[in-house]
Amino acid sequence: MSVYDITFSPTGGTKRVSDLFTDAFCGQGSHIDLTDRGMDFSALSFRQEDICIVAVPSYGGRVPAAAASRLARMKGNGARAVLIVAYGNRAYEGTFAELQDVLENAGFSCTAAAAVAEHSIMRQYAAGRPDAEDGKELAAFAASVRAKLDSPSRQTPPALPGNRIRFSWFMCFWFVCIFFDIYTSFLLRTWGIYNTCNRNGV
Repeated sequence: MSVYDITFSPTGGTKRVSDLFTDAFCGQGSHIDLTDRGMDFSALSFRQEDICIVAVPSYGGRVPAAAASRLARMKGNGARAVLIVAYGNRAYEGTFAELQDVLENAGFSCTAAAAVAEHSIMRQYAAGRPDAEDGKELAAFAASVRAKLDSPSRQTPPALPGNRIRFSWFMCFWFVCIFFDIYTSFLLRTWGIYNTCNRNGV
């Protein structure tokens, strides 16, 4: 079994959170930097017995697009994933649900999740986070996750909060109707201007 610390942390705040958890969980893990543009993420393939600690910030209540894209290229092969979200003073909204969907679609098995306040854009908000109290909570969470993963009982995916945006034929029909309405309105206005110009001899 190998432990991987997979982090998207442009400003370093999310990595501090991930490091606290990883240190309490296993002492040290192999770090994978999701901000590394030169890495071939499609070449990363994990084993079922591996544990992947996946930490991302919440940007506007969503997973950063670059992080989601790079995680989606990996081959989970049933590896167990622990989800960590660092967020600011606003709620993390759909970040957990979106991250779970991305990981499960890539073949990971999501087992646990935690959120820690740490604003990654405006540093004056949630300043000093993660603090000592966060460290204690992350250590306790790491211990509970470790006990869960070591348990022989069947593990079920966590029910994570957040709205999921799903494509459907209804959505497709809805977008077509909106486009058709805008297009026909444009044609009618154009035809009306054309007729007015003709009547006025323009």
